[in-house]
Amino acid sequence: MTDQRPRNLVVAPDLDNPGYLWRVEWSDSEDAGYITIFAGQEAEARARDYHDAIRDGRLDPRIPDAQRGGPFTISPSAERPVQRRRRA
Repeated sequence: MTDQRPRNLVVAPDLDNPGYLWRVEWSDSEDAGYITIFAGQEAEARARDYHDAIRDGRLDPRIPDAQRGGPFTISPSAERPVQRRRRA
């Protein structure tokens, strides 16, 4: 059985959007990298809580491949994506 504990676990402000985005980054025993991004109000506090939960073993950060998100861009000027209207 391999060691499943996160390695190199860090919480830091995003370099491109400091003060707006906060990142929690780590790698696993197979050197796969993980990044979770927090945005908006209380982003720093939520990122630090998430980091501490992973560090303390209260949260298992591993997720199945089917639940992993794809690449996307976060705009600092928009908190939520605009919902499209349904055709009648």
